[in-house]
Amino acid sequence: MCSSKNKINAHHINSWTGFEELRFDETNIITLCKEHHNLFHKKYGRGWNTKEQFSEFLLSLGFNLEYFLVKFIQYKLSMNERSLKCLV
Repeated sequence: MCSSKNKINAHHINSWTGFEELRFDETNIITLCKEHHNLFHKKYGRGWNTKEQFSEFLLSLGFNLEYFLVKFIQYKLSMNERSLKCLV
């Protein structure tokens, strides 16, 4: 989000507590720097967080959730390409 590579935290877009079926779904995880992660939880609390809250949080900072999803898909595709190249 802010391009920081220091003190990175994993954040569940739909919370660990409220969405048990998504706990290990990699599309439900995003990395945030410690500062942005703490800002999110300061505003929305911990536990029953949702994708809608995260989207609202991103918009309040001038970001867009869809942008991050596209970047994630691009990253996954590039990782798949690398894996395929290793098999050849």
